[in-house]
Amino acid sequence: MDRPVRRPSPTLYFVLGTMWTVLAVGGWGSSGGMVATVVFTLLAVANLGVGAFLLRKQRRTAQAER
Repeated sequence: MDRPVRRPSPTLYFVLGTMWTVLAVGGWGSSGGMVATVVFTLLAVANLGVGAFLLRKQRRTAQAER
């Protein structure tokens, strides 16, 4: 029984990265002060990086199939 391969969506990671960026810039969680801002920023960078990596991989795969 063959299952189709699930591929993660780069859009999901871009949305998550944007969300973390807004939280970091907006100072949400300011009770933690600098620590919360640093954590939100790191999460944003990680999610945006994964999204960019997956998008490039997806485009390379599509180009190879042509």
